[in-house]
Amino acid sequence: MSSVDRVLAIDVGQSGIRASWAGRRTSAPVADVGRLDPDDLPGALAAVVSPLNIADGVVDYACLGATGDYGEAERDTVARSLRAHTNAHTVLMAHDSVTAHLGALSGHAGVVTASGTGCVTLAWNGDQFAHRMDGLGPGLGDHGGGLALGRVGIRSALAAVWEGPLTTLTDRVLEDWGTWERLDHAMRTGDEGPRYVAAFPQIMSREADQGDAVSQQAWRVAAEDAAMTTARGCALLGGSTVAVGTGALFGVPRYAAAWQTKLLDLCDQVTIATPQSDPLGGAARLALLDAQACRTLGVFVLGPGG
Repeated sequence: MSSVDRVLAIDVGQSGIRASWAGRRTSAPVADVGRLDPDDLPGALAAVVSPLNIADGVVDYACLGATGDYGEAERDTVARSLRAHTNAHTVLMAHDSVTAHLGALSGHAGVVTASGTGCVTLAWNGDQFAHRMDGLGPGLGDHGGGLALGRVGIRSALAAVWEGPLTTLTDRVLEDWGTWERLDHAMRTGDEGPRYVAAFPQIMSREADQGDAVSQQAWRVAAEDAAMTTARGCALLGGSTVAVGTGALFGVPRYAAAWQTKLLDLCDQVTIATPQSDPLGGAARLALLDAQACRTLGVFVLGPGG
């Protein structure tokens, strides 16, 4: 794999899907916040690929980065569905931590923490060692991610009703929902509630800028949680290490600053770099990996004869 010509790149996150082809990009939300069910993924992929108007026979590589762990059989099913829809010669599918790393560091060694709806870190030495941390979803992990942060904000807003500390987040929730019972019902019966929680960091950011101490602390703790995972990755690689933060939350200055401060406090041999591209750009770089890198990073490959 030595060229990125005629590459279809797809990035599947917990909140949406993006695709790029020949300089054009499309995006669409996912039906449910979180890992897409393998049965739903082919249809979701078609929704972002179809508008790109890809002609049959021109796709050399269809490269997909997806949140969540898919088994070998599931990845084979998704890859074959993507090939059927695009007529791609080769289909590559990887965990989104891999595509985030490839985008942020352009295939070089280092530690990359991606914080969006979820949060995951990948340490890779550029050769035969790679280790992924967190990215376990909202049930067990994603510490430092947007959904986890939103949950902290909602719970803090509710706690202020009875036992404090007081926060303007309480007013914002009640402005949107009227009563706590309505939000609770939405959380249990559909996707509207989870989407609200996943987007709640946007409200928390505005309130933090206005001086709300609870929001400010929640943002700082989330960033420090992510930094502690990044630091573990740096320790695994040893020596002088490059670390990068990427994803939507790193676009919030208070999160990026708190992450950097905590990481520098934990690691004395780390160099913090700026991401060179995003996970969608990283998905395109799957086409450049050799066979050894694919094995190390757990990339599923459906070749022309597969």
